[in-house]
Amino acid sequence: MTTEKIKKEEREVKRHRRISPMILVMLLLLFFVVSFSYLYNHSKNPIYKKPKVESNTQDDNVNSIRERNDNNFISVSYPVFGKENIDSILERKVNEYIDAFKSRNDEYVELSDTTKADLKIGYESFEATENIVSVLLKASERKAFEDEYTTENCTFVFDFENDKEISLDEIFKGRYLNYISSYIEDLVVNYSDETDVSYDKMRDTLYPSLENFSKFICDENKITFYFDKKDFKEVEVSGSFGFEIPYYDMYGYFKSGYLDFKVEQDEYMYSQIFGPVDDRVPCVAITFDDGPGKYTEEIVSILREHNSVATFFMLGERLDLVEPSTLDDLLTEGSTINSHSYSHSNFKKLSAESIKQDMIDTKDKIYDITGGYEIRFFRPPYGSYNDTVKENVPYPLVMWSVDTMDWDTDDPNAVYENATCNIQDGDVILLHEVHGSTVEALPRILEELQNQGFQTVTIEEMYDMQSSKLKRGVIIE
Repeated sequence: MTTEKIKKEEREVKRHRRISPMILVMLLLLFFVVSFSYLYNHSKNPIYKKPKVESNTQDDNVNSIRERNDNNFISVSYPVFGKENIDSILERKVNEYIDAFKSRNDEYVELSDTTKADLKIGYESFEATENIVSVLLKASERKAFEDEYTTENCTFVFDFENDKEISLDEIFKGRYLNYISSYIEDLVVNYSDETDVSYDKMRDTLYPSLENFSKFICDENKITFYFDKKDFKEVEVSGSFGFEIPYYDMYGYFKSGYLDFKVEQDEYMYSQIFGPVDDRVPCVAITFDDGPGKYTEEIVSILREHNSVATFFMLGERLDLVEPSTLDDLLTEGSTINSHSYSHSNFKKLSAESIKQDMIDTKDKIYDITGGYEIRFFRPPYGSYNDTVKENVPYPLVMWSVDTMDWDTDDPNAVYENATCNIQDGDVILLHEVHGSTVEALPRILEELQNQGFQTVTIEEMYDMQSSKLKRGVIIE
């Protein structure tokens, strides 16, 4: 290689060495410009911004969630019990609160700390027994640009032994909703800031339905029902919206198995658990003839589901067709049993001695099967009576003011229409528990009566407490 060629190659190497650092600097500058532009532009769109999660931790007892982003603050704590189903129920409810909160507030972006939306969820737990534990979730939300928090209570009562949530119907029996409604109404009236609280203002909130009393907790000594302020509309109540009822004031309403041992369970008459009848509310008495039979248990279940009661005029010869436990359920749910004779004879054709013997036989049969229940009324078969019947039957005779004609039709729609059309305060409705169409129509009948503002009562309740409402001629002394 010549000297001239070598010198030429050395010059080329030096030139490349000078160019390479310049190219590197230019590339680095380009990278920083593009990166800055990308981050700046995308930071304006919240879709690309992940919230800062300060913590999402779980220890043996508490699960905590802390989130802070440009849209909102979230601070949540709720208990963990190590029970698969119970823990799942609590987690699902908390997530519902968080999702609903975010959907309401994610439209606000880059607000200052004083104007952001804020969700706080805390809890209290209460032990009624070793296996019965209640949880009160308190969800407080402040909307963006607002100063005040709104708080909602959410309650759970759990059965640890069976890993499930418990409803009121699993704890109480009979007309307990009527009793609770009346009890809390008295508390509201007594402790209200208003000097004159109208019953109409509270009627919807305190109507005896499971929905209205679904928020409750049980602790060692009492049951507490919670309401939101909006539930009382115009009624302003001082202090907390948690109304307490000591267990001893729920005497006679407990089912066995959960909290029944919290009150002393002496022997008591069935009349002690019928619950109050509010004479300010229109009432009707539903009556069933010709039972018991294959539909009795289903009818009792339907009445229970609709917080209703009825009077059953039963035949002595049919009492062996059902299990004694069915009649016991009927009575403990608040309904009553009375005599419809032993074998459905026409009493106008019977002698005085035959009438007396029939009364004794039916009374004794009911007494023996129910373990001591005493009847108070008699409905003569076919509604047929004369002076001999009145003189020899030792009970008031009960007739009816509304005949559903269910004995003459298999159409449940016709039974429903006959039972609910033009119903009036104090009516006594005649049904027969031996017809499938009657059982099919019963839920709709009860719902319609409630929609019209009626309470169902037994003949005993109507006779004892609201005799002025009885239709003329329905009760024959």
